[in-house]
Amino acid sequence: MNTETQKIRSSSSLRTRVFQTILERSPPGQILPVCLGIAAAPSAFLGSFHPVSFILGIIFTYSLLVQMRLGDEIKDYPKDITINPNRPLPRGLLKVSEAKKSLQAILTLHLTSGLLISVAFPLAGIGLILSALYVHLMYKEFYVGTFLAKDPMVYAVSHQIVIYGVYGWVGAFLGIDFIAQPEFLAWLTANLGASFAFEISRKLNPSAHALAGTYLHHYGPGITWTAIMSMIILSLASASLGGFFAWTGPFLIMYALSTLLLFLKPDRYKVIEGMGILSATAHLLFPLIRWIATQGAAL
Repeated sequence: MNTETQKIRSSSSLRTRVFQTILERSPPGQILPVCLGIAAAPSAFLGSFHPVSFILGIIFTYSLLVQMRLGDEIKDYPKDITINPNRPLPRGLLKVSEAKKSLQAILTLHLTSGLLISVAFPLAGIGLILSALYVHLMYKEFYVGTFLAKDPMVYAVSHQIVIYGVYGWVGAFLGIDFIAQPEFLAWLTANLGASFAFEISRKLNPSAHALAGTYLHHYGPGITWTAIMSMIILSLASASLGGFFAWTGPFLIMYALSTLLLFLKPDRYKVIEGMGILSATAHLLFPLIRWIATQGAAL
């Protein structure tokens, strides 16, 4: 524990240290734009602003992502001591026991808030509760962590499915007819593909520490590339079925081309990661951007 961290621990309350941990590992400047895209999507698809879903969507989507991140921090603590010693838990800003108590408090907040929301918006309240419980199961690794640890791809599938909950629960404010729309479901599935592809693409460093457990180390370039391309194809198919290929297709095509660097120039892995970020962002924000563009054209 460095001197600065010792001072913070000795002079700050648990609440302050938890807040500092959240700021470091779930920085609002990076996370809130994601929450904005998720919260605005239902209004964008509807073509009419829905303030309740938008405001509560931003607040609780952010807290769901904080729950996910804090759970990962606890699970990653043993290896972070070696490969990421400057993160809050390894450097002693927050004890693991304190992080676990904080995580339980966030889960309780979500369950309580979901019950309150369900009084006026039953489907949305249930969606928040189910999303929070699924995130909790992810933290617990579905109580089959030993099995999941044997195959990173199976582990990733079990975790990426949460996209349907985290991205979709806000749409439940608008009712069952809305969330059952083919375009909305296609958007969720396209985001699953884009998010999953990025999840793989951000772990392509051929020189990464063995404890990082990258897909590249575990499967080699051939299978890793096939996995990325499979998710890109899923997003392409979903965009086509949903009628928004023109908005997201070009990003996916550029992304697909960039994956060839995995074989041609593996040291340029950051290019693939960057294209993954661009693709995921395009899918996330497409409803909002299309809505703004449509409104601007109508003026």
